[in-house]
Amino acid sequence: GVSTVTVFNYFRRKEELFFDRGSEDYELARTALAERGEGVSPLHALQSLVHALVKEAHPLVAFDDHTIRFWRTAKESASLRSRARELRGEFERALATMLAECREPAGATARLPTKKSPATSALTAAMLVGAWCVAFSTALRKRNAGATAAASRRAFRAILDDAFEVLYRGLAP
Repeated sequence: GVSTVTVFNYFRRKEELFFDRGSEDYELARTALAERGEGVSPLHALQSLVHALVKEAHPLVAFDDHTIRFWRTAKESASLRSRARELRGEFERALATMLAECREPAGATARLPTKKSPATSALTAAMLVGAWCVAFSTALRKRNAGATAAASRRAFRAILDDAFEVLYRGLAP
């Protein structure tokens, strides 16, 4: 019930209407890193965030019928696929910046390397975002094949836990 002009005052392009939860992932990651407890490494804070999202069946990991329809629509549209790739790249760069700005707690395990460089933070962010995409697409395929949303979330979490373990071992001091 609003005019096209009004809509485009709030959204620069039509793909943004589709991906309207765009900044939520930034805020979740930023909050998890900023509010992590004393002695908690950035990686542990992000892994705890994943666990919390799965536990509460957050919309970003819902794997319900709406999610299936949403990603099917995105897959069928070249402009939506392109925007999804752009959003992934934007989030990856933002996460790299967040990680580069993190101070490691004294005595933390799974530390980011002491010789942090922009490349190290960017590589860590790329691995995490890539792992998220693998976990998400695997869970979505399971759901499409008849698994429950809860089983799909468990598969999603298991894949990300594996990825965090790889990072913990690779980034160990």
